[in-house]
Parts: sequence; C-alpha cells; structure tokens
Amino acid sequence: MPAFPQVAVVEDSPELLADLVEFLQLRGFTASGFESAEAFLASTPESSFDLMLLDVALPGMSGLEVARQLRVQGLPIGIVMLTALDANDEQVKGFNAGADIYLSKRSTLEVIEASCRSLLRRLGKGGGDAAPPAVPAEAPNADAQLFADACSYIDSQLDNPRLTVEGVAHALQCSRTRLYQVFAERDLSVASYARDQRLARSRVLLRDLRLDIGDIALHCGYGDLPAFSKAFKRCFGVAPGEWRAAQTEIAKTL
Repeated sequence: MPAFPQVAVVEDSPELLADLVEFLQLRGFTASGFESAEAFLASTPESSFDLMLLDVALPGMSGLEVARQLRVQGLPIGIVMLTALDANDEQVKGFNAGADIYLSKRSTLEVIEASCRSLLRRLGKGGGDAAPPAVPAEAPNADAQLFADACSYIDSQLDNPRLTVEGVAHALQCSRTRLYQVFAERDLSVASYARDQRLARSRVLLRDLRLDIGDIALHCGYGDLPAFSKAFKRCFGVAPGEWRAAQTEIAKTL
C-alpha cells in the first residue's frame, strides 16, 4: 500500500475535475484526473488505484458501464459515484452497477473527502487522517505576495486554454503544494479562481454586441463554444446568448 491513497477522478467537466484533483492532493491523496472513461481505461492499469471518484453521465462510455466492467474484472477498487442524478431510482442503478458510495455533486469537498476515507477504511486500505504534504512555513506577507502574484499571472493568462496549476507554479518558481496551500487558506483553488475570472471577463465581453460569442469563448480560455456555454450556464443558470439578450433588454429600459 502506497504512503498516500491512490485515487482516480473521472469527470468530464474540466473545472470540476481540476478542483477535485487539486483538493484531494492538498488533503494528502495521490490523485490523477481523467476527462473520460476511455482515457481512464487506456492510460493506466486500473488495479493501481485504491479508489475512484466516478461521474455517472460521462460522454461515450458512462460511469455505470465503467463500474460494471471493473466489477466483472473483480478489481478491488472502491467506487464513489458523483452525479447530479440523485433520485432514488438513479441511486439504485448506481449501486447495482457496483458503486460503493453514491454522492450528489452538490456535496461539499469535505463530504467527498470524508466519504473517500470512510470507504478506504471499509476496504482495509487505510484512509485515516493522512496529513497533506508538508509545506515550509512562510511569513504571512510572503504568502500574501505569492497569492497576489499568482492571481496577477492567472489574470494575464485567461485566454490560454492550457493554463494549469503546474504552469502557474513553474512561472512563479514555487511548488504546486505551496501554491495549493496559499489558495486553500483563502477558501479558493487555482482552478476555481481561474474559472471565476474567465466567467467574469466573459460577462464584460458579452455586453459588446459586436463580438461573436464563439470568439468570446476563445478570449476567455475555452477551447470551444459548447465548453464555454456549459460552464457559463452552470454558474449563472442561463446560456451566454440568453444572458446577453436579457442584458440588452435591460439596457433598453435605462
């Protein structure tokens, strides 16, 4: 058994995937992220993981199909299903497919962590209060400066779809662990900060009716319009075009 539990996170939302992987790493897990079932199954031996967080509604092969395949193979991997489909009949489908735990995506990161540790204990794979990797003590003003520098760098890279935690840490010449910690102390993550800034920028650009929504998506670091629309609607409850239309109508009344 490795010193830290090995966790696979299979989730098609890049923002949620980054948040989950970052949080679990900060909490002492060794976490790897995959944006599809196929990527998970193709990239690494499934048997190398102690546990997985598995989205049900994946593109292509669904989370239910992944769970069934792993159970048919007899692999001793714990499966925590994460989904927006939390009706009773959906939970039954998840458990019948092989899930050990079935959680709503509305669950907090702390609940997800506690569920993972509980399942690892049930499986005899540890899961106790593993401490996050040690971070050298830094003066408060040094942490504040690092946070400010990180935010400034991220703000300058919002149009870069390849922006990663590793890239930010490399640019600032600090460790990923320290970067995680500085953001976590402010109840943030690098991924969530970048997402919020991108979406804030998108709303400013959407007010300019001369700009095409597809171009706005690219200016805000989204590789394509569907990804931008999905992130925007998840945050604001409406699609970018609907938000723009509503703001245009409001402006006419002023």
